Amino acid sequence: MVMTAVFRVDSSIDIGTGHVMRCLAFADELKTKSISAYFICRDLPGSIHETIRSRGYHVILLPLQLPYKDIQYSDDYAGWLQVSQAQDSHEYINCLQNLNISSNVIIIVDHYALDDVWENEIKKVCNSIIIAIDDLVRPHIADIIIDQTLGRLESEYKILCSGGKILTGSDYALIRSSFYEKREFSFDLAMNRNMDIFITLGGFDKKNILSKIIYSLQRNPLPWAEKITVLLNSTSLNFEFIAEKIKHGSAQIELVSFVNDMPSFMLNYSIAIGAPGTTTWERAAMGIPAILIPIAENQKDVAKSYAEQNAGIIVHPDHINDHLVTAINDLKEDYIQKRDINYLISDGLGLRRIIQSIWPYKAKDGLDISLKKATKSDIAIVYAWQCQATTRRYARNSTIPSLREHVDWMEAKLSDPTCYFYIIHHSSSPAGVIRLDRLESFCYEVSVFIDEQKQRINIAKQALKMVAELHAEIDIIATVLEKNIASQSLFHSLNYIKIGDTTFKLEKRTHG
Repeated sequence: MVMTAVFRVDSSIDIGTGHVMRCLAFADELKTKSISAYFICRDLPGSIHETIRSRGYHVILLPLQLPYKDIQYSDDYAGWLQVSQAQDSHEYINCLQNLNISSNVIIIVDHYALDDVWENEIKKVCNSIIIAIDDLVRPHIADIIIDQTLGRLESEYKILCSGGKILTGSDYALIRSSFYEKREFSFDLAMNRNMDIFITLGGFDKKNILSKIIYSLQRNPLPWAEKITVLLNSTSLNFEFIAEKIKHGSAQIELVSFVNDMPSFMLNYSIAIGAPGTTTWERAAMGIPAILIPIAENQKDVAKSYAEQNAGIIVHPDHINDHLVTAINDLKEDYIQKRDINYLISDGLGLRRIIQSIWPYKAKDGLDISLKKATKSDIAIVYAWQCQATTRRYARNSTIPSLREHVDWMEAKLSDPTCYFYIIHHSSSPAGVIRLDRLESFCYEVSVFIDEQKQRINIAKQALKMVAELHAEIDIIATVLEKNIASQSLFHSLNYIKIGDTTFKLEKRTHG
């Protein structure tokens, strides 16, 4: 079946570029599934339509009704749209009809001015999957709701939204999967990276907060930082002003106007200064703690959650002159702990998880299989499964661990950024564990066990398929005792190659 994704997203001098950039990452991931994409955007001042086109996607422009109504407050989201939701939805529907793709369409809307009112108008006409990307906890009637805010709870949306699958938290961060691949390199570099700093405030910085940051760093040089890089697109409002300021300032600070490969760029840095937008999750995936400077109302929740996790430090724009350099030095002193917390916050696999949620794998009984990151709240149920006879029968160590041993072991695993520890869910019910432990760069060992009440319905097989799809850039090793005939057969059926009496290997599925 040929499918098409049609995004409804805007960028402008008031909206910024973040919504478009995360939708582009989504479109790139859908392309790996042979799903093409169109972008429907209003023709607003400061929009980045050419960036979308340069990435190979068609852009259809909705007309701007002049004069442009200036936005007075950063949280005037209705003003972003410049028209009513009813008008916008009707124009969107007309575009779909003109494209002649009214069937097999995935509608993806990422806009703070569009909510259940807009979605309801679309549903009247289109029998399509609607995916709403949000950060503000608003009413929706979409089929899937995504909020990548760190610490966001599914329950916050359930009381506002009718039906729909709700995906919340930074495990669903909408960043390119190339961050996952480069993350592997960053694990090896983490202890040897220079304590260099990069600064980026996103696509638009109307109040020129960046100049305050540069001024503060020029007045108070950091002797331990060999290099401070300012990343600013040459199309940005304040580019010429910033370029001149850096040119006549400290040689420690350099300006970079364009980066094609952001994950590789980030490999060279240990600390960041930036706004708490989507780049927060990109930095976290690379283990880079940040000084967060909220420059918009909608960034406050992210900044607050990030600081509460002890992942970095908030400095408000009005406090840059007095507090920025002190905050950077404090972050450096606590660098290793904050680096590992960042690694645990985001791993670059959010879009792949979203796609697995749109088209879930199924058990033999037809119920959905899903993987969720394990937390400390899962320690008790995992211990119960560890004590089951079916788990111990073919374990390397058949002795049941004590509860204290289990707690210590699982807490260590959960705090290890190189361990991917998943609870397998059968519909809404926890059903087992699948875990990846790093052996060396791009090579992990897989372990899987299923609750004895949930066996023989293909849960383990589907979970192994899902992990192989999520973690496509790595080799996966499985150790299976020779007498465990059923598991040996299982790994054979999943294209693992037997490389020893008890060892199977699945080579990486993509080649960078």
